[in-house]
Amino acid sequence: MAIIKDRFYWLLAALGLLAAWAVWWQMHWGPWAFSDSAAYIAAARNLAAGHGLSLLSPAGVYRPLTLHQPLYPWLLAGGLQAGLHPFTSTTLLNIASAFGCVFVLSAAVYARTGHKAAALALALAAASFPTLIDNLGGAMSEPLYLSLMLLGLASLLAYLAGGSRASLYVSAACAALTMLARLVGAANVAAGALALVALAPGSRRARLNDALIFAVLGALPALLWQFSLPALAGRSFSAPAELGVQSASFWSQLVSSLANSWVPQGSAWAGPVAALLGAGLLASLIAVAWQLWRGRSQTAWVHLGFVAGTHAVAYIMVCLAAFLFSNVQPDINPRTLLPLFPLLLWLGISGLLALSPRRPGVVNAALLGMAALAVLAWAPQTQRLVNERYAEGHGYTAVYYRDSELLRTARQLPQEAAWISNLPALFLLYLDKPTYDLAEIYPNVRATNNPALGEGDTALDPLMRNGGILLLYTPQLRTSLGADASTHIENLTRGLQRLYDGPEGQILIGQQ
Repeated sequence: MAIIKDRFYWLLAALGLLAAWAVWWQMHWGPWAFSDSAAYIAAARNLAAGHGLSLLSPAGVYRPLTLHQPLYPWLLAGGLQAGLHPFTSTTLLNIASAFGCVFVLSAAVYARTGHKAAALALALAAASFPTLIDNLGGAMSEPLYLSLMLLGLASLLAYLAGGSRASLYVSAACAALTMLARLVGAANVAAGALALVALAPGSRRARLNDALIFAVLGALPALLWQFSLPALAGRSFSAPAELGVQSASFWSQLVSSLANSWVPQGSAWAGPVAALLGAGLLASLIAVAWQLWRGRSQTAWVHLGFVAGTHAVAYIMVCLAAFLFSNVQPDINPRTLLPLFPLLLWLGISGLLALSPRRPGVVNAALLGMAALAVLAWAPQTQRLVNERYAEGHGYTAVYYRDSELLRTARQLPQEAAWISNLPALFLLYLDKPTYDLAEIYPNVRATNNPALGEGDTALDPLMRNGGILLLYTPQLRTSLGADASTHIENLTRGLQRLYDGPEGQILIGQQ
């Protein structure tokens, strides 16, 4: 096999291993986790226990997992059946994803173009990119999605270059799995089918047949899953009242998030970065379109640019549609936009490769120069991030929470009592205890002269009147409540019996 005989692949693999090591090192205290992580892990536990892929409500009712896709919790449940803790399974998945992202991102370009400088630049940039290393360390579906997306794109490029039909089926399978990992994977199905129509070998009929096979195999598993649920993933769709304002908000957040990811102190450089990236990527798209119009569709860099460009546009359009029309509005931040990073790199590389036959020395120097700049800008940030995570952890797996005396005390509380907290996901994650969310009544808590919990008329008050337990992480609650938080917290807890009172917060019990 060329991948074994050609030692340049070994260099790319070594950089992949470097990224895998950085991800492993930052997960010293476990993969970082937040509320979505707790939902994934709780659903996996319930599936392994025979309750299906579901979440147990604080009222004791199992409800199907609808707001998250099933692939990641399926894998965690499989790990539980094999005796692996969800954090262990996630650690293994994330390490494999880190290696796969860096290696596949660069090796796919080298295999298709034979351009060593381009492949090396990609591997160096990816291995040092702090947003990538950060998000590959979480108990979330993004690492799985990203590695599957890149594997699918590499297989698609191989098929477009005249590879076997096995490459087509592998690409379709990866697209299907990305859609089972995150609904935005629908972008991979749509863009992959379009690439086959435009670039696949054979007659027009053969290309349409390939695209149809790809679309059916890619979309069918996720559609079957969605239609098996009692509702369309808990979502509803409607047009926003101010479509223009919402659209402008989306694009503003998109540009700001990309700038903050790609450039140190990105917010100050948002305008120049957006202009530079936009001009370069637009030039690459124009070059690809020009070659296609001239009938030169089988050039390696055209394949790379078309596949990357269509997938990037499709990803943005799916995010925009969800942002505008879904009641479950996605966050537009560096984490959710991370899949654009490899796609935009490929698109930019394709534009430079278009110049390579005429100016190979200039292109090689530009590629290696930009890679050096990326390493100089990003590697120090990545090093700081990895070392900080190694020392303190992050999110709910940070040392602050893991060693919390409040959490340790909560382990001794009666499970049959109703628990209420401002951080319910923390107790679901560590104690597998469904907890009512105090945030549901924040408007009442912020009211002037707010009553003590148990003396008001909210849905949570009867729980405290019947022996419920209130678990407060006070610093976080103060941040959430804003002005006059101390007064509101004092009123909220007035008359309740204190079981624990420490620097992290309080545990209080209502009177029966």
